[in-house]
Amino acid sequence: GSLLLSVLFLSVYVASATQDPELKQCRHQCEHQQGFDSKQREQCEQGCDKYIKQKREEEKHRRKSEGGGSFYPISETGRAQEEEEEFQGRQQQDQNPYFFEDEHFETRVQTEEGRFQLLQKFTERSDLLRAIENYRIGFLVTKPTH
Repeated sequence: GSLLLSVLFLSVYVASATQDPELKQCRHQCEHQQGFDSKQREQCEQGCDKYIKQKREEEKHRRKSEGGGSFYPISETGRAQEEEEEFQGRQQQDQNPYFFEDEHFETRVQTEEGRFQLLQKFTERSDLLRAIENYRIGFLVTKPTH
């Protein structure tokens, strides 16, 4: 009984990992992260599962809200619903560990000629990004010369 359940769970796990390349990549990073003990690796993989599950729910919700379009003019309640969906979309982007906006960048140096901006540490955004913790992204923005 428990062997069958274990095999079933394992096959569902493998199928879901192979169907979603993002989940596969996340799990691969967890497995190959140096310095992780088995508990940290397990937590990392659980984080991958949680993120993918949330992403699938968001996609399902988005498909449901996009489906069933109407040819009737948008009513006030339709506008309110549209605004609510936009708000939820922005909120989901805020929760997406792979999405960065201007507010996530810090201006380190600013002169008349331009500025240098540095992205916050990846791990400040999410523990899912521990594999690239030692990397940073910066932009040098310069003003054109005449």
